[in-house]
Amino acid sequence: MNQLFLFLEKSNQIIWGLPLISLLLSIGVYLTCKLRFIQITHLIRGIQLTFEDEKGSGGEVSSFAALCTALAATIGTGNVVGVTVAICTGGPGALFWLVLSSFLCMPIKYAEGLLAVKYRVQDDTGTFYGGPMYYIKNHMLAKLFSIFGMLAALLGIGTMTQVQSIAQASYSIFKTPTWCISILITILAAFAILGGIKSISRVSEYVVPLMTFFYIAGSLLILACNIKNLPASILLILQDAFSIQAGIGAGLGICIRSGISSGLFSNESGLGSTPIATASARVGSAVKAGLISMSGTFYTLSICMITGLVIVVTEAYKISGSFGVEITNFAFDHTLPGIGRYIVSLGLIFFAFTTILGWNYYGECCVKYLFGTKSILPYKLFYLMAIAIAGFLKLETVWIIANIFNGLMALPNLIGILFLLPEVVRETQKI
Repeated sequence: MNQLFLFLEKSNQIIWGLPLISLLLSIGVYLTCKLRFIQITHLIRGIQLTFEDEKGSGGEVSSFAALCTALAATIGTGNVVGVTVAICTGGPGALFWLVLSSFLCMPIKYAEGLLAVKYRVQDDTGTFYGGPMYYIKNHMLAKLFSIFGMLAALLGIGTMTQVQSIAQASYSIFKTPTWCISILITILAAFAILGGIKSISRVSEYVVPLMTFFYIAGSLLILACNIKNLPASILLILQDAFSIQAGIGAGLGICIRSGISSGLFSNESGLGSTPIATASARVGSAVKAGLISMSGTFYTLSICMITGLVIVVTEAYKISGSFGVEITNFAFDHTLPGIGRYIVSLGLIFFAFTTILGWNYYGECCVKYLFGTKSILPYKLFYLMAIAIAGFLKLETVWIIANIFNGLMALPNLIGILFLLPEVVRETQKI
Protein backbone atom coordinates (compact mmCIF):
# COMPACT_ATOMS: atom_id res chain seq x y z
CA MET A 1 0.00 0.00 0.00
CA ASN A 2 2.88 2.35 0.80
CA GLN A 3 4.42 1.63 -2.60
CA LEU A 4 1.13 2.51 -4.31
CA PHE A 5 0.95 5.78 -2.37
CA LEU A 6 4.54 6.66 -3.31
CA PHE A 7 3.83 5.85 -6.96
CA LEU A 8 0.74 8.07 -6.97
CA GLU A 9 2.61 10.88 -5.23
CA LYS A 10 5.44 10.71 -7.78
CA SER A 11 2.94 10.64 -10.66
CA ASN A 12 1.19 13.69 -9.23
CA GLN A 13 4.48 15.59 -9.03
CA ILE A 14 5.29 14.74 -12.67
CA ILE A 15 1.84 15.68 -14.00
CA TRP A 16 1.77 18.90 -11.98
CA GLY A 17 5.32 19.74 -12.96
CA LEU A 18 6.75 22.63 -14.94
CA PRO A 19 5.18 21.78 -18.37
CA LEU A 20 1.52 21.81 -17.27
CA ILE A 21 1.86 24.76 -14.91
CA SER A 22 3.79 26.73 -17.54
CA LEU A 23 1.16 25.99 -20.19
CA LEU A 24 -1.68 26.96 -17.87
CA LEU A 25 -0.10 30.23 -16.76
CA SER A 26 1.19 31.09 -20.25
CA ILE A 27 -2.31 30.88 -21.76
CA GLY A 28 -3.71 32.81 -18.80
CA VAL A 29 -1.14 35.60 -19.10
CA TYR A 30 -1.52 35.73 -22.92
CA LEU A 31 -5.31 36.07 -22.72
CA THR A 32 -5.07 38.55 -19.85
CA CYS A 33 -2.88 40.82 -22.00
CA LYS A 34 -4.57 40.15 -25.36
CA LEU A 35 -8.07 40.69 -23.95
CA ARG A 36 -6.90 43.73 -21.96
CA PHE A 37 -7.56 42.38 -18.46
CA ILE A 38 -11.05 41.20 -19.28
CA GLN A 39 -11.32 39.66 -15.80
CA ILE A 40 -11.39 43.22 -14.42
CA THR A 41 -12.96 45.33 -17.17
CA HIS A 42 -15.92 43.00 -17.88
CA LEU A 43 -16.43 41.23 -14.56
CA ILE A 44 -19.45 43.31 -13.52
CA ARG A 45 -21.03 42.79 -16.96
CA GLY A 46 -20.56 39.04 -16.56
CA ILE A 47 -22.30 39.08 -13.18
CA GLN A 48 -25.21 41.07 -14.65
CA LEU A 49 -25.62 38.66 -17.57
CA THR A 50 -25.99 35.78 -15.13
CA PHE A 51 -29.52 36.92 -14.32
CA GLU A 52 -30.68 37.23 -17.93
CA ASP A 53 -32.62 34.32 -19.43
CA GLU A 54 -32.66 34.41 -23.24
CA LYS A 55 -35.48 31.96 -23.91
CA GLY A 56 -35.62 30.61 -27.43
CA SER A 57 -31.85 30.93 -27.92
CA GLY A 58 -31.09 27.25 -27.43
CA GLY A 59 -29.97 25.48 -24.29
CA GLU A 60 -31.78 23.56 -21.59
CA VAL A 61 -31.66 25.82 -18.53
CA SER A 62 -31.28 29.52 -17.69
CA SER A 63 -27.85 31.13 -17.49
CA PHE A 64 -28.25 31.38 -13.71
CA ALA A 65 -29.13 27.69 -13.43
CA ALA A 66 -26.21 26.70 -15.67
CA LEU A 67 -23.81 28.82 -13.60
CA CYS A 68 -25.19 27.35 -10.37
CA THR A 69 -24.67 23.86 -11.80
CA ALA A 70 -21.07 24.77 -12.66
CA LEU A 71 -20.57 26.35 -9.24
CA ALA A 72 -22.20 23.32 -7.62
CA ALA A 73 -19.46 21.20 -9.15
CA THR A 74 -16.78 23.79 -8.35
CA ILE A 75 -17.61 25.12 -4.87
CA GLY A 76 -16.77 22.14 -2.72
CA THR A 77 -13.81 20.54 -1.06
CA GLY A 78 -11.40 22.49 -3.27
CA ASN A 79 -12.53 25.78 -1.75
CA VAL A 80 -12.56 24.61 1.87
CA VAL A 81 -10.46 21.48 2.36
CA GLY A 82 -8.28 22.03 -0.75
CA VAL A 83 -7.15 25.46 0.43
CA THR A 84 -6.39 24.03 3.86
CA VAL A 85 -4.35 21.19 2.36
CA ALA A 86 -2.41 23.67 0.19
CA ILE A 87 -1.48 25.86 3.17
CA CYS A 88 -0.60 22.89 5.41
CA THR A 89 1.53 21.39 2.63
CA GLY A 90 3.16 24.47 1.14
CA GLY A 91 2.90 27.01 3.96
CA PRO A 92 0.92 30.28 4.15
CA GLY A 93 2.59 31.50 0.93
CA ALA A 94 0.65 28.87 -1.04
CA LEU A 95 -2.42 31.11 -0.65
CA PHE A 96 -0.69 33.89 -2.63
CA TRP A 97 0.08 31.54 -5.54
CA LEU A 98 -3.46 30.16 -5.37
CA VAL A 99 -4.97 33.63 -5.68
CA LEU A 100 -2.53 34.78 -8.38
CA SER A 101 -3.00 31.69 -10.53
CA SER A 102 -6.78 31.89 -10.16
CA PHE A 103 -6.78 35.56 -11.22
CA LEU A 104 -4.56 34.91 -14.24
CA CYS A 105 -6.66 31.92 -15.27
CA MET A 106 -10.00 33.75 -15.23
CA PRO A 107 -9.65 34.56 -18.97
CA ILE A 108 -9.18 30.82 -19.58
CA LYS A 109 -12.58 30.21 -17.97
CA TYR A 110 -13.94 32.94 -20.27
CA ALA A 111 -12.43 31.21 -23.32
CA GLU A 112 -13.85 27.84 -22.24
CA GLY A 113 -17.37 29.25 -21.85
CA LEU A 114 -17.19 31.07 -25.18
CA LEU A 115 -16.02 27.98 -27.06
CA ALA A 116 -18.52 25.73 -25.28
CA VAL A 117 -21.50 27.67 -26.64
CA LYS A 118 -19.95 28.35 -30.04
CA TYR A 119 -19.32 24.65 -30.70
CA ARG A 120 -22.21 23.05 -28.81
CA VAL A 121 -24.35 20.49 -30.62
CA GLN A 122 -27.94 19.31 -30.50
CA ASP A 123 -28.83 15.61 -30.38
CA ASP A 124 -31.86 13.79 -31.80
CA THR A 125 -33.99 14.67 -28.78
CA GLY A 126 -33.25 18.39 -29.15
CA THR A 127 -30.95 18.47 -26.11
CA PHE A 128 -27.88 20.72 -26.29
CA TYR A 129 -24.45 19.35 -25.36
CA GLY A 130 -21.01 20.91 -25.41
CA GLY A 131 -17.60 21.10 -23.84
CA PRO A 132 -13.95 20.50 -24.72
CA MET A 133 -14.68 17.21 -26.50
CA TYR A 134 -16.65 19.24 -29.07
CA TYR A 135 -14.35 22.26 -29.48
CA ILE A 136 -11.01 20.40 -29.40
CA LYS A 137 -10.09 20.07 -33.08
CA ASN A 138 -7.94 16.96 -32.71
CA HIS A 139 -10.22 13.91 -32.42
CA MET A 140 -7.70 11.88 -30.41
CA LEU A 141 -7.23 14.70 -27.88
CA ALA A 142 -11.01 15.05 -27.61
CA LYS A 143 -11.29 11.35 -26.81
CA LEU A 144 -8.49 11.57 -24.26
CA PHE A 145 -10.21 14.47 -22.54
CA SER A 146 -13.47 12.49 -22.39
CA ILE A 147 -11.72 9.45 -20.93
CA PHE A 148 -9.92 11.49 -18.27
CA GLY A 149 -13.11 13.47 -17.54
CA MET A 150 -15.09 10.27 -17.05
CA LEU A 151 -12.42 8.84 -14.72
CA ALA A 152 -12.10 12.12 -12.80
CA ALA A 153 -15.83 12.06 -12.16
CA LEU A 154 -15.92 8.38 -11.17
CA LEU A 155 -12.66 8.04 -9.25
CA GLY A 156 -11.51 11.54 -8.32
CA ILE A 157 -13.00 14.94 -7.80
CA GLY A 158 -16.60 13.85 -8.49
CA THR A 159 -16.98 11.15 -5.87
CA MET A 160 -13.99 10.28 -3.70
CA THR A 161 -12.94 13.68 -2.36
CA GLN A 162 -16.52 14.84 -1.87
CA VAL A 163 -17.81 11.76 -0.01
CA GLN A 164 -14.67 11.70 2.15
CA SER A 165 -15.21 15.34 3.11
CA ILE A 166 -18.91 14.79 3.86
CA ALA A 167 -18.06 11.74 5.99
CA GLN A 168 -15.43 13.72 7.92
CA ALA A 169 -17.70 16.71 8.42
CA SER A 170 -20.66 14.56 9.50
CA TYR A 171 -18.57 12.63 11.99
CA SER A 172 -17.10 15.80 13.50
CA ILE A 173 -20.54 17.20 14.44
CA PHE A 174 -22.93 14.23 14.48
CA LYS A 175 -20.53 11.29 15.11
CA THR A 176 -22.24 9.52 12.20
CA PRO A 177 -20.53 6.28 11.03
CA THR A 178 -18.96 6.38 7.57
CA TRP A 179 -21.06 3.51 6.23
CA CYS A 180 -24.26 5.28 7.21
CA ILE A 181 -23.20 8.52 5.48
CA SER A 182 -22.15 6.67 2.32
CA ILE A 183 -25.55 4.97 2.03
CA LEU A 184 -27.46 8.20 2.71
CA ILE A 185 -25.44 10.20 0.13
CA THR A 186 -25.92 7.46 -2.46
CA ILE A 187 -29.71 7.45 -1.98
CA LEU A 188 -30.05 11.24 -2.07
CA ALA A 189 -27.74 11.56 -5.07
CA ALA A 190 -29.72 8.92 -6.96
CA PHE A 191 -32.90 11.03 -6.87
CA ALA A 192 -31.17 14.05 -8.42
CA ILE A 193 -28.78 12.22 -10.77
CA LEU A 194 -31.43 10.06 -12.40
CA GLY A 195 -33.43 13.22 -13.16
CA GLY A 196 -30.78 14.68 -15.51
CA ILE A 197 -29.45 18.23 -15.94
CA LYS A 198 -32.76 19.97 -15.16
CA SER A 199 -33.09 18.12 -11.86
CA ILE A 200 -29.47 18.82 -10.94
CA SER A 201 -29.78 22.52 -11.81
CA ARG A 202 -32.97 22.89 -9.72
CA VAL A 203 -31.17 21.56 -6.65
CA SER A 204 -28.13 23.73 -7.35
CA GLU A 205 -30.16 26.93 -7.82
CA TYR A 206 -31.38 26.75 -4.23
CA VAL A 207 -28.50 25.14 -2.34
CA VAL A 208 -25.47 26.93 -3.81
CA PRO A 209 -26.47 30.59 -3.22
CA LEU A 210 -27.84 29.86 0.27
CA MET A 211 -24.85 27.93 1.58
CA THR A 212 -22.37 30.31 -0.06
CA PHE A 213 -23.97 33.25 1.75
CA PHE A 214 -23.85 31.56 5.16
CA TYR A 215 -20.28 30.33 4.73
CA ILE A 216 -18.94 33.72 3.57
CA ALA A 217 -20.84 35.54 6.33
CA GLY A 218 -19.33 33.23 8.97
CA SER A 219 -15.84 33.61 7.51
CA LEU A 220 -16.04 37.41 7.42
CA LEU A 221 -17.22 37.42 11.03
CA ILE A 222 -14.12 35.44 12.04
CA LEU A 223 -11.85 37.84 10.14
CA ALA A 224 -13.59 40.78 11.81
CA CYS A 225 -12.98 39.23 15.24
CA ASN A 226 -9.28 38.76 14.37
CA ILE A 227 -8.87 42.08 12.57
CA LYS A 228 -5.76 42.97 14.64
CA ASN A 229 -3.93 39.89 13.33
CA LEU A 230 -4.98 40.38 9.71
CA PRO A 231 -2.17 42.76 8.55
CA ALA A 232 0.53 40.51 10.05
CA SER A 233 -1.07 37.45 8.45
CA ILE A 234 -1.13 39.07 5.01
CA LEU A 235 2.53 40.07 5.41
CA LEU A 236 3.38 36.48 6.42
CA ILE A 237 1.63 35.13 3.31
CA LEU A 238 3.62 37.46 1.04
CA GLN A 239 6.94 36.76 2.76
CA ASP A 240 6.41 33.00 2.68
CA ALA A 241 5.37 33.09 -1.00
CA PHE A 242 8.76 34.48 -2.00
CA SER A 243 10.93 32.66 0.53
CA ILE A 244 13.76 30.33 -0.47
CA GLN A 245 11.62 27.32 0.35
CA ALA A 246 8.96 28.51 -2.09
CA GLY A 247 11.41 29.10 -4.91
CA ILE A 248 12.55 26.93 -7.77
CA GLY A 249 14.92 24.12 -6.93
CA ALA A 250 15.00 20.84 -8.84
CA GLY A 251 11.47 21.65 -9.98
CA LEU A 252 8.81 24.03 -8.80
CA GLY A 253 8.92 24.55 -5.05
CA ILE A 254 6.29 22.81 -2.96
CA CYS A 255 4.74 26.15 -2.01
CA ILE A 256 4.21 27.28 -5.60
CA ARG A 257 3.07 23.87 -6.82
CA SER A 258 0.63 23.44 -3.92
CA GLY A 259 -0.86 26.89 -4.47
CA ILE A 260 -1.23 26.65 -8.24
CA SER A 261 -2.59 23.08 -8.29
CA SER A 262 -5.07 23.95 -5.53
CA GLY A 263 -6.02 27.09 -7.49
CA LEU A 264 -6.96 25.00 -10.51
CA PHE A 265 -8.64 22.39 -8.32
CA SER A 266 -10.75 25.04 -6.59
CA ASN A 267 -11.93 27.05 -9.61
CA GLU A 268 -11.35 24.50 -12.41
CA SER A 269 -10.09 27.09 -14.91
CA GLY A 270 -8.42 25.21 -17.73
CA LEU A 271 -9.74 21.90 -16.48
CA GLY A 272 -12.47 21.76 -19.13
CA SER A 273 -15.27 20.75 -16.77
CA THR A 274 -17.38 23.90 -16.38
CA PRO A 275 -17.82 24.47 -20.17
CA ILE A 276 -19.90 21.28 -20.17
CA ALA A 277 -22.45 22.97 -17.89
CA THR A 278 -22.12 26.31 -19.72
CA ALA A 279 -23.13 24.65 -23.00
CA SER A 280 -26.56 23.87 -21.55
CA ALA A 281 -27.37 27.56 -20.85
CA ARG A 282 -30.05 29.50 -22.68
CA VAL A 283 -27.78 32.23 -24.01
CA GLY A 284 -27.68 33.61 -27.53
CA SER A 285 -24.09 34.81 -27.64
CA ALA A 286 -20.88 32.86 -27.13
CA VAL A 287 -19.21 35.97 -25.71
CA LYS A 288 -21.97 36.39 -23.14
CA ALA A 289 -21.57 32.75 -22.15
CA GLY A 290 -17.84 33.34 -21.68
CA LEU A 291 -18.39 36.35 -19.44
CA ILE A 292 -20.95 34.47 -17.31
CA SER A 293 -18.57 31.53 -16.97
CA MET A 294 -15.71 33.85 -16.01
CA SER A 295 -17.78 35.40 -13.22
CA GLY A 296 -17.99 31.96 -11.62
CA THR A 297 -14.22 32.01 -11.00
CA PHE A 298 -14.62 35.28 -9.13
CA TYR A 299 -17.02 33.61 -6.68
CA THR A 300 -14.79 30.59 -6.09
CA LEU A 301 -11.67 32.76 -5.79
CA SER A 302 -13.40 34.88 -3.13
CA ILE A 303 -14.30 31.80 -1.08
CA CYS A 304 -10.77 30.40 -1.37
CA MET A 305 -9.16 33.69 -0.35
CA ILE A 306 -11.45 34.14 2.65
CA THR A 307 -10.95 30.52 3.76
CA GLY A 308 -7.17 30.85 3.46
CA LEU A 309 -7.10 34.06 5.48
CA VAL A 310 -9.15 32.41 8.23
CA ILE A 311 -6.68 29.49 8.36
CA VAL A 312 -3.65 31.81 8.57
CA VAL A 313 -5.16 34.39 10.95
CA THR A 314 -6.14 31.70 13.47
CA GLU A 315 -2.84 29.81 12.92
CA ALA A 316 -4.83 26.61 12.48
CA TYR A 317 -2.34 25.35 9.88
CA LYS A 318 0.24 24.86 12.65
CA ILE A 319 -1.73 22.04 14.26
CA SER A 320 0.16 18.77 13.90
CA GLY A 321 -1.53 15.44 13.34
CA SER A 322 -4.63 16.93 11.71
CA PHE A 323 -5.59 17.00 8.04
CA GLY A 324 -8.33 18.46 5.86
CA VAL A 325 -11.59 19.60 7.40
CA GLU A 326 -10.24 19.16 10.98
CA ILE A 327 -7.97 22.16 10.41
CA THR A 328 -10.80 24.30 9.04
CA ASN A 329 -13.06 23.27 11.92
CA PHE A 330 -10.42 24.36 14.43
CA ALA A 331 -10.02 27.73 12.70
CA PHE A 332 -13.74 28.46 12.92
CA ASP A 333 -14.19 27.01 16.42
CA HIS A 334 -11.22 29.01 17.70
CA THR A 335 -13.12 32.27 17.16
CA LEU A 336 -16.73 31.06 17.24
CA PRO A 337 -16.68 28.26 19.85
CA GLY A 338 -19.70 26.01 19.73
CA ILE A 339 -21.04 27.16 16.35
CA GLY A 340 -17.89 27.57 14.24
CA ARG A 341 -17.50 23.91 13.33
CA TYR A 342 -21.20 23.73 12.41
CA ILE A 343 -20.75 26.52 9.86
CA VAL A 344 -17.85 24.65 8.25
CA SER A 345 -19.27 21.17 8.48
CA LEU A 346 -22.78 21.95 7.27
CA GLY A 347 -21.45 24.20 4.52
CA LEU A 348 -19.00 21.53 3.42
CA ILE A 349 -21.69 18.84 3.43
CA PHE A 350 -23.94 20.83 1.11
CA PHE A 351 -21.07 22.08 -1.08
CA ALA A 352 -19.66 18.59 -1.49
CA PHE A 353 -23.07 17.07 -2.22
CA THR A 354 -23.82 19.53 -5.00
CA THR A 355 -20.32 18.90 -6.38
CA ILE A 356 -21.20 15.21 -6.63
CA LEU A 357 -24.29 16.11 -8.68
CA GLY A 358 -22.47 18.52 -10.99
CA TRP A 359 -19.61 16.16 -11.72
CA ASN A 360 -22.02 13.37 -12.50
CA TYR A 361 -23.33 15.50 -15.35
CA TYR A 362 -19.78 16.21 -16.56
CA GLY A 363 -18.94 12.52 -16.58
CA GLU A 364 -22.26 11.72 -18.26
CA CYS A 365 -21.47 14.06 -21.17
CA CYS A 366 -17.99 12.54 -21.53
CA VAL A 367 -19.47 9.04 -21.61
CA LYS A 368 -22.08 10.10 -24.16
CA TYR A 369 -19.36 11.48 -26.42
CA LEU A 370 -17.37 8.25 -26.17
CA PHE A 371 -20.06 5.58 -26.26
CA GLY A 372 -23.40 7.20 -27.19
CA THR A 373 -26.67 7.86 -25.36
CA LYS A 374 -27.25 4.22 -24.37
CA SER A 375 -24.20 4.31 -22.12
CA ILE A 376 -25.55 7.08 -19.85
CA LEU A 377 -27.71 4.90 -17.56
CA PRO A 378 -24.98 2.27 -16.92
CA TYR A 379 -22.55 5.11 -16.22
CA LYS A 380 -24.95 6.64 -13.66
CA LEU A 381 -25.20 3.28 -11.87
CA PHE A 382 -21.39 2.98 -11.75
CA TYR A 383 -21.22 6.56 -10.46
CA LEU A 384 -23.62 5.74 -7.62
CA MET A 385 -21.53 2.65 -6.78
CA ALA A 386 -18.41 4.84 -6.63
CA ILE A 387 -20.19 7.17 -4.20
CA ALA A 388 -21.13 4.21 -2.00
CA ILE A 389 -17.54 2.95 -1.59
CA ALA A 390 -15.68 6.29 -1.62
CA GLY A 391 -16.06 6.92 2.11
CA PHE A 392 -13.94 3.91 3.02
CA LEU A 393 -10.76 5.01 1.21
CA LYS A 394 -7.73 6.79 2.66
CA LEU A 395 -8.06 10.59 2.48
CA GLU A 396 -4.49 11.45 1.45
CA THR A 397 -4.60 8.88 -1.35
CA VAL A 398 -7.97 10.20 -2.53
CA TRP A 399 -6.64 13.74 -2.89
CA ILE A 400 -3.61 12.63 -4.89
CA ILE A 401 -5.79 10.58 -7.27
CA ALA A 402 -8.10 13.57 -7.75
CA ASN A 403 -5.15 15.88 -8.52
CA ILE A 404 -3.74 13.38 -11.03
CA PHE A 405 -6.98 13.16 -13.01
CA ASN A 406 -7.37 16.96 -12.87
CA GLY A 407 -3.99 17.36 -14.50
CA LEU A 408 -4.71 14.70 -17.12
CA MET A 409 -7.98 16.47 -18.02
CA ALA A 410 -6.33 19.87 -18.22
CA LEU A 411 -3.61 18.85 -20.69
CA PRO A 412 -5.78 18.04 -23.77
CA ASN A 413 -8.14 20.89 -22.94
CA LEU A 414 -5.37 23.49 -22.73
CA ILE A 415 -3.76 22.21 -25.93
CA GLY A 416 -7.15 22.49 -27.66
CA ILE A 417 -7.68 26.04 -26.39
CA LEU A 418 -4.15 26.98 -27.46
CA PHE A 419 -5.03 26.37 -31.12
CA LEU A 420 -8.33 28.26 -30.77
CA LEU A 421 -6.92 31.41 -29.16
CA PRO A 422 -7.26 33.47 -32.39
CA GLU A 423 -10.98 32.60 -32.51
CA VAL A 424 -11.44 33.64 -28.88
CA VAL A 425 -9.76 36.99 -29.57
CA ARG A 426 -11.85 37.60 -32.73
CA GLU A 427 -15.11 36.79 -30.95
CA THR A 428 -14.18 39.05 -28.04
CA GLN A 429 -13.66 41.99 -30.37
CA LYS A 430 -17.43 41.96 -30.94
CA ILE A 431 -18.01 43.18 -27.37
